[in-house]
Amino acid sequence: METPPFEVPGGWVIRDIQLSGQSFSLLLPADPDRLLEAQEACTQQGLSPDTASQDPYWASLWSSAAPTANLVLRSSWSAPTRALELGCGLGLVGLAALAKGLQVTFSDFIPEAIDLALNNSRRNGFTSATGCLLDCLNPPQLTEDEKFPLIFGSDILYNRVNHQPILVALERLLAAEGVCWIGDPGRYNSHEFFESAKTRFQLELRGEDEQRLDKPQSGQFQLFVLRHSSPVSSDDERGEISLRAKEDWLERKVTKIPTIPATK
Repeated sequence: METPPFEVPGGWVIRDIQLSGQSFSLLLPADPDRLLEAQEACTQQGLSPDTASQDPYWASLWSSAAPTANLVLRSSWSAPTRALELGCGLGLVGLAALAKGLQVTFSDFIPEAIDLALNNSRRNGFTSATGCLLDCLNPPQLTEDEKFPLIFGSDILYNRVNHQPILVALERLLAAEGVCWIGDPGRYNSHEFFESAKTRFQLELRGEDEQRLDKPQSGQFQLFVLRHSSPVSSDDERGEISLRAKEDWLERKVTKIPTIPATK
């Protein structure tokens, strides 16, 4: 039995998630708000929070994760295709992809999130998943062979400031013939992402039952489906990333991410 990978304020809880006839055992913080409180306390005291509390939102099971995972389970994929979960958090969408036979890499810019997602994958009997530290503000530029045919994400559009960096990251990470799925709960700023994404990608919008949507919905789950609108050049037309950044990313793409213990 997998043990919790590190300590968190408030301890851990295990939830059984039922999706499309499959059951997933998910380890998650019992009280995610305690991480937010730890961040706020450090800010008030002028201290730097530990990495787990820098962006505490990874610790919650957000509302788009289950419907996005459901759609992954209900779809047909060519296994063993490589897939990246972007901003993995607890890793539920990646677990669904693993259950479909995909080769999954969990990514986040919080090391603890990756460690937890890998823990959850092993907890559910999937031992082949890998993890990588990935910051959308400084994404690597990869060769076509290194890019991912499939990219999944859920609830990663909550901050409009990150919309453009996410789109740039997708341009660099998504294979030329690849597809990206981003699940969203119908946030108020989803129309802004919709308009920005249309300028860079072929874009479809679908509902929870896979029906086509003409425009973003408020307060209802929606799936953004992105494909490259034209052949992708090996050179980034919006500015080159340094070779050192690419080497750093490849070094971080490991099967186990060292954790930084949470402060007690």
